[in-house]
Amino acid sequence: MAVPPSDPRTPDDLARLPVPLTSFVGRERERDSIESWLCSANVRLLTLTGSGGAGKTRLAIQVAADLAEEFTDGVRFVSLASIRDPCLLVETITAALGVREASGKDHRKRLYRYLEARHLLLVLDNFEQVVEAAPEVGDLLEAAPRLKVMVTSREALRLSAEQEFTVAPFQLPDPRAASDADEVAANVAVQLFVQRARSVKGDFLLSPANVATIAQICIMLDGLPLAIELAAARIKLLPPHEMLERLKRHTSLRLLSGGPRDLPPRQKTLRSAMQWSYDLLTPGERALFRRLAVFVEGCTLEAVESVCAAESTPGLDLLDGVASLIDKSLVARTATDVGEPRFEMLETIREYGLERLQEAGEAEAARCAHAGYYRALAAEGERQLRGGDEGVWLRRLEREHDNLRAALRWSLDRGDARLALQLGGSLWQFWQMRGYLTEGRRWLEEVLAYSEGDESAMRVKALHGAGVLAHYQGDFGRAADLCGRSLALARRLGDAESCALALTGLALVARAGGNFSTALAMYEESLALYRELGDSWGIAHCLLYAGIVSYLGGEWAAARPLLEESLELHRRSGGTQTLAYCTGILGDISRLEGNLPEAQRLIEESLRLSRALGDRRGTARTLFAAANLAVVRGRYAEARARYLESLAILGETGEKWFISAWRAWPRCSGSGEWRPRSWERPTRSGRRWERRGRRL
Repeated sequence: MAVPPSDPRTPDDLARLPVPLTSFVGRERERDSIESWLCSANVRLLTLTGSGGAGKTRLAIQVAADLAEEFTDGVRFVSLASIRDPCLLVETITAALGVREASGKDHRKRLYRYLEARHLLLVLDNFEQVVEAAPEVGDLLEAAPRLKVMVTSREALRLSAEQEFTVAPFQLPDPRAASDADEVAANVAVQLFVQRARSVKGDFLLSPANVATIAQICIMLDGLPLAIELAAARIKLLPPHEMLERLKRHTSLRLLSGGPRDLPPRQKTLRSAMQWSYDLLTPGERALFRRLAVFVEGCTLEAVESVCAAESTPGLDLLDGVASLIDKSLVARTATDVGEPRFEMLETIREYGLERLQEAGEAEAARCAHAGYYRALAAEGERQLRGGDEGVWLRRLEREHDNLRAALRWSLDRGDARLALQLGGSLWQFWQMRGYLTEGRRWLEEVLAYSEGDESAMRVKALHGAGVLAHYQGDFGRAADLCGRSLALARRLGDAESCALALTGLALVARAGGNFSTALAMYEESLALYRELGDSWGIAHCLLYAGIVSYLGGEWAAARPLLEESLELHRRSGGTQTLAYCTGILGDISRLEGNLPEAQRLIEESLRLSRALGDRRGTARTLFAAANLAVVRGRYAEARARYLESLAILGETGEKWFISAWRAWPRCSGSGEWRPRSWERPTRSGRRWERRGRRL
């Protein structure tokens, strides 16, 4: 048998570290942590995991270069990018290290013998496509006690000796400080963009004119190093503002191409990096990955099970499938404030998943399932916001707000008026409680325009919700129109529950106009309907607002029993928002009656409940009452602070009618000491509460 010619290359030639052509940016902390781990006697195998484009290879090369002198026999780098067959792992390592097979000798034994006495750091790059060969790495470590292995992979090897280090995307710039040039310039994602932009356009500078735009570009690219580098490479063609506009139009995968020719193909475009990961999935995992892309800002396991049903992911257990996608760094697992796991995709990965979903012809079915799930969630949230779990459900709806928005937008774009009505009609109270007055009203107005001609109880609810939100924005004319149409439709339907709800909306408008007797009559009619229906929440709600009307009309003696009955019902049901509101009004009545200790106790309880619930409107309202109490007690500094905090919240929510009321209250005196400029005790005059002749 002919003897093969000897390979003139040495192991150092075959497995030398790649020489980076760009500077190392922004991973100093991660680099130091990894180097510390690899220098520890207890760590033999360290796997750097992360999504495609996160910079695992670049980080591994830098660490290996830094540690070359720490290992007697240096470091060796083995790229696995060209192989897919796990059986070729040992042969690839053997060839890279220059260990040639001898006739009749097992190449594994030759490799083990080569490594057994060496103090060496072996870097195995792109292990994800041969991950089934992970046990071979364990065998290498057992055969060579002084060997250490650093792996880069999109999923862990799951070996007992393994330590995993997640290479996350860069920390994003703070959008609230996007105009602060110094703070933005200190962000590592921005630094990477600027450095790579300068490499193609030498005069590129971060300036006050472009700093906010570049910060937003890095945010939209999820802080993913590969995406940032590819975007920066386009700076000669696209100025930052135009680049941002293209990203906003979801063209990032088309924009992020044209990387340097000497990069591996998978790193020349972000789409190639995504395709690289996608091709390694099983058919069932691919189907699950595509379906998960319909979720915006993540989802719960319950949502996965509903939207990604078994029939859409054949041959795959959903729990195992999600776990596998997490292992492959395509999905991230996070914990919510209640400990419930949540599963999220980077937006760049999600965009790729949506492309594959459309390409597979599954987009319509997936979005329909998504909208159906969130319609049911919104309906359940509406019920729960009337009970003792409203705090939990407010937080849950807040977490799912982006998905609810996506479901609403899809239903409107598709022309599904009924689905849009169901979503909007169920969400108006959430929007009110969380202070999304402008957004909620905009959604409901659009939903109502699409559903013109619909004659259903759901449209009654949507008209009512839009009217209530318009009222709190101070648009009383539009509020009267919407609430009036809501009541008219409810009466045509002959639906007692719809009539009871619609009456409360129109009563709210009458109250805002100072028509207290009309408002009180409407609340009393609504209360009678709710009593017939046996609806305890509706009864408590009407009692509360009837009490408020009497309170605003100066009839404190009449208001107190209504409010106290409402308070008792709310304590039984556990409804925190209305409990807080009722307590606060009773506290203000105590102030007006001169019982200041009782007023202090009730107002502080109301404020505590509103803050705990995250009810911004309720918090602002109670702060206003607390400020009034502080004025009566002569605590002007405290009053000023509470007025200002109340105004800040109301300014964010756009609650104009309350802001107008706030502006009628005290200001700083000419001497600079804060005193109530126009304060006088409220007086009773018929059914009006007056200050300087102005009805509140």
